Amino acid sequence: MEDKLIKLDLGELIDRLSILQIKELLLDGDFSDAISDLEHDIDRVYEEQDVKLTANLIRQIVLMAQTNLHIWLLKDDMEMEDDEEKYNGKLKLSQDFNNCIKNSIKNMLLDEGGEVSEVKLKATFVDEGEWYYPIVDSIGIKNNEI
Repeated sequence: MEDKLIKLDLGELIDRLSILQIKELLLDGDFSDAISDLEHDIDRVYEEQDVKLTANLIRQIVLMAQTNLHIWLLKDDMEMEDDEEKYNGKLKLSQDFNNCIKNSIKNMLLDEGGEVSEVKLKATFVDEGEWYYPIVDSIGIKNNEI
Protein backbone atom coordinates (compact mmCIF):
# COMPACT_ATOMS: atom_id res chain seq x y z
CA MET A 1 0.00 0.00 0.00
CA GLU A 2 1.39 3.42 -0.97
CA ASP A 3 1.78 6.23 1.53
CA LYS A 4 -0.42 9.22 0.87
CA LEU A 5 1.15 12.58 0.05
CA ILE A 6 -0.17 14.12 3.27
CA LYS A 7 1.20 12.53 6.43
CA LEU A 8 -0.92 13.12 9.51
CA ASP A 9 0.26 12.96 13.10
CA LEU A 10 -0.76 10.11 15.39
CA GLY A 11 -3.44 12.14 17.19
CA GLU A 12 -5.11 13.17 13.95
CA LEU A 13 -5.00 9.61 12.59
CA ILE A 14 -6.60 8.17 15.73
CA ASP A 15 -9.18 10.98 15.77
CA ARG A 16 -10.15 10.26 12.15
CA LEU A 17 -10.24 6.51 12.74
CA SER A 18 -12.60 6.89 15.70
CA ILE A 19 -14.90 9.15 13.64
CA LEU A 20 -14.94 6.63 10.79
CA GLN A 21 -15.80 3.88 13.26
CA ILE A 22 -18.74 5.96 14.50
CA LYS A 23 -19.90 6.44 10.90
CA GLU A 24 -19.50 2.71 10.29
CA LEU A 25 -21.81 1.99 13.25
CA LEU A 26 -24.41 4.72 12.71
CA LEU A 27 -24.58 5.35 8.97
CA ASP A 28 -25.14 3.30 5.86
CA GLY A 29 -22.07 3.00 3.69
CA ASP A 30 -18.81 1.20 3.27
CA PHE A 31 -15.96 2.79 5.17
CA SER A 32 -13.62 -0.20 5.01
CA ASP A 33 -11.17 1.30 2.49
CA ALA A 34 -10.81 4.54 4.45
CA ILE A 35 -10.41 2.61 7.70
CA SER A 36 -7.80 0.35 6.10
CA ASP A 37 -5.84 3.40 4.88
CA LEU A 38 -5.86 4.90 8.39
CA GLU A 39 -4.80 1.58 9.95
CA HIS A 40 -1.89 1.46 7.51
CA ASP A 41 -0.84 5.02 8.38
CA ILE A 42 -1.16 4.37 12.13
CA ASP A 43 0.98 1.25 11.78
CA ARG A 44 3.57 3.32 9.88
CA VAL A 45 3.72 5.94 12.66
CA TYR A 46 4.02 3.23 15.34
CA GLU A 47 6.88 1.63 13.43
CA GLU A 48 8.71 4.82 12.44
CA GLN A 49 8.39 6.49 15.84
CA ASP A 50 8.78 3.27 17.85
CA VAL A 51 5.60 4.04 19.81
CA LYS A 52 5.02 1.65 22.71
CA LEU A 53 1.50 0.54 23.55
CA THR A 54 0.88 1.41 27.20
CA ALA A 55 -2.19 1.43 29.41
CA ASN A 56 -2.19 5.25 29.35
CA LEU A 57 -2.03 5.27 25.53
CA ILE A 58 -4.97 2.85 25.36
CA ARG A 59 -6.87 5.11 27.75
CA GLN A 60 -6.17 8.15 25.55
CA ILE A 61 -7.42 6.30 22.46
CA VAL A 62 -10.59 5.12 24.22
CA LEU A 63 -11.24 8.62 25.58
CA MET A 64 -10.79 10.07 22.07
CA ALA A 65 -13.38 7.65 20.69
CA GLN A 66 -15.82 8.31 23.53
CA THR A 67 -15.39 12.06 23.12
CA ASN A 68 -16.04 11.86 19.38
CA LEU A 69 -19.17 9.79 19.96
CA HIS A 70 -20.44 12.29 22.52
CA ILE A 71 -19.81 15.19 20.11
CA TRP A 72 -21.60 13.26 17.35
CA LEU A 73 -24.64 12.65 19.57
CA LEU A 74 -24.69 16.30 20.71
CA LYS A 75 -24.66 17.37 17.04
CA ASP A 76 -27.63 15.09 16.34
CA ASP A 77 -29.49 16.55 19.34
CA MET A 78 -28.69 20.10 18.24
CA GLU A 79 -30.22 19.48 14.80
CA MET A 80 -33.55 18.68 16.48
CA GLU A 81 -33.39 21.40 19.16
CA ASP A 82 -35.95 24.22 18.93
CA ASP A 83 -35.03 25.95 22.20
CA GLU A 84 -32.20 28.42 21.52
CA GLU A 85 -30.87 28.30 25.09
CA LYS A 86 -30.68 24.50 25.06
CA TYR A 87 -29.12 24.59 21.60
CA ASN A 88 -26.44 27.03 22.79
CA GLY A 89 -25.78 24.88 25.87
CA LYS A 90 -25.21 21.83 23.69
CA LEU A 91 -23.03 23.87 21.35
CA LYS A 92 -20.84 25.05 24.26
CA LEU A 93 -20.59 21.50 25.58
CA SER A 94 -19.50 20.17 22.19
CA GLN A 95 -16.94 22.99 21.91
CA ASP A 96 -15.62 22.11 25.39
CA PHE A 97 -15.25 18.48 24.33
CA ASN A 98 -13.42 19.49 21.17
CA ASN A 99 -11.24 22.31 22.48
CA CYS A 100 -10.37 20.85 25.86
CA ILE A 101 -10.53 17.07 25.87
CA LYS A 102 -9.84 16.16 22.21
CA ASN A 103 -7.02 18.66 21.82
CA SER A 104 -5.47 17.59 25.13
CA ILE A 105 -5.46 14.00 23.91
CA LYS A 106 -4.05 15.03 20.53
CA ASN A 107 -1.22 16.86 22.30
CA MET A 108 -0.41 13.75 24.34
CA LEU A 109 -0.50 11.60 21.20
CA LEU A 110 1.83 14.05 19.46
CA ASP A 111 4.21 13.49 22.35
CA GLU A 112 3.77 9.68 22.16
CA GLY A 113 4.59 9.79 18.44
CA GLY A 114 7.63 11.97 19.04
CA GLU A 115 6.02 14.69 16.93
CA VAL A 116 5.87 17.58 19.39
CA SER A 117 6.82 20.92 17.92
CA GLU A 118 5.66 24.48 18.38
CA VAL A 119 3.92 24.33 15.01
CA LYS A 120 2.03 21.10 15.61
CA LEU A 121 0.62 21.75 19.08
CA LYS A 122 -3.16 21.80 19.12
CA ALA A 123 -4.81 24.68 20.93
CA THR A 124 -5.96 23.58 24.37
CA PHE A 125 -8.01 25.67 26.76
CA VAL A 126 -8.17 23.96 30.13
CA ASP A 127 -9.82 25.99 32.85
CA GLU A 128 -9.40 24.66 36.38
CA GLY A 129 -12.80 24.27 37.99
CA GLU A 130 -14.67 23.51 34.74
CA TRP A 131 -16.56 20.21 34.40
CA TYR A 132 -13.89 18.67 32.12
CA TYR A 133 -10.87 19.56 34.28
CA PRO A 134 -10.83 16.28 36.29
CA ILE A 135 -10.85 14.28 33.03
CA VAL A 136 -8.00 16.25 31.48
CA ASP A 137 -6.07 16.35 34.76
CA SER A 138 -6.41 12.57 35.22
CA ILE A 139 -4.59 11.89 31.93
CA GLY A 140 -1.83 14.27 32.91
CA ILE A 141 -2.48 17.38 30.83
CA LYS A 142 -2.08 20.90 32.12
CA ASN A 143 -2.20 24.12 30.10
CA ASN A 144 0.84 24.43 27.85
CA GLU A 145 2.44 21.38 29.45
CA ILE A 146 3.74 19.82 26.27
